[in-house]
Amino acid sequence: LEVIDGAIAKHGNYPGLIDTLATILMLKGELDEAEKQLAGIVNQQSDPRVWWHLAEVHWKQFEKSSDSKDLDETRAAYDRAVKMGLEKQVFTPGEKRRLAALKQHLASQPARTQ
Repeated sequence: LEVIDGAIAKHGNYPGLIDTLATILMLKGELDEAEKQLAGIVNQQSDPRVWWHLAEVHWKQFEKSSDSKDLDETRAAYDRAVKMGLEKQVFTPGEKRRLAALKQHLASQPARTQ
């Protein structure tokens, strides 16, 4: 966290750095702060990974709350990431595992009828 904070201090709020910070916060369980960081860049960032990371944050919030709003937000962010070309991205082995887990979690949840 110190390294990414230092990079942000040196280079500013570059969306790629903020996305990295938010991912670290999410992995540490600081979900509200991760969501806040991602919300600040999600509309100006064309990288579908940002939307995927936002979907991950919402999923983790859903796991804690069982609130259908969190599940809906997970699906919306994930769908946006896919539409933006998420599947065409290059992933590390850890990212591949996280993405597969999210897909599996979403597939296990029944779609809501509205």
